[in-house]
Amino acid sequence: MRRFYFIIAAAFRLIGCVSTHMASLHIKSPMRVVIDGQSNAMYLPKEYIMCALLLHGIAADSVINIAGSGTSLRQHMKIGDPWANTITPQPNIYAVALTDIKKAAPQLYIWWQGEFEAGYDHGSQTYASDFRNFITDLREQAGHFIVVYVKLSAQSGCTKALSEMREQQDSLMSIPNVYRVTIDDLKPPDGLHYTDAQYRIVASRIASVFASNRRRGSE
Repeated sequence: MRRFYFIIAAAFRLIGCVSTHMASLHIKSPMRVVIDGQSNAMYLPKEYIMCALLLHGIAADSVINIAGSGTSLRQHMKIGDPWANTITPQPNIYAVALTDIKKAAPQLYIWWQGEFEAGYDHGSQTYASDFRNFITDLREQAGHFIVVYVKLSAQSGCTKALSEMREQQDSLMSIPNVYRVTIDDLKPPDGLHYTDAQYRIVASRIASVFASNRRRGSE
């Protein structure tokens, strides 16, 4: 029953967005989106992304969320992460996620992750090079797509290696068609996760960054 009410609430949020802004929309060709990463990505409502994209005239005909809670970057990679599996046992993320990504064939891949590395100081020193290899592999397998990632907030509670992770994440923009969203002005109430209103703000920023760089990414 709770799942039913959640679905109904999500539908009304999306319908409300469309009806509010329909008059100003000039819809471009539909597109597909994948949301991936850790728990913040998992909690980012799909309808918020769809609504935010609509405000830029972009209709997402498919948004899938394959994020998992408490995962490291390397757990998402083919090489795996045995140490992280002792903390959050998820040894088969790569194979399952790759199947979903190839099936989705996204134009936009949203990545919100890094709390694991910042909190445990595990993999933080190699994050940028690992991420480059990760995205290169996914693009070889599933085709080219634009990546928009959310940089860890300076107000994050995952402080053990936060400064190093934020520096590593800044360098991700050197990867072709990879773009950053910053949220330093948003403070997670529990030190990790955000409020519904804050997730809506993040979705808006993701859509804005994607819309402004979409043409370049398709060249």
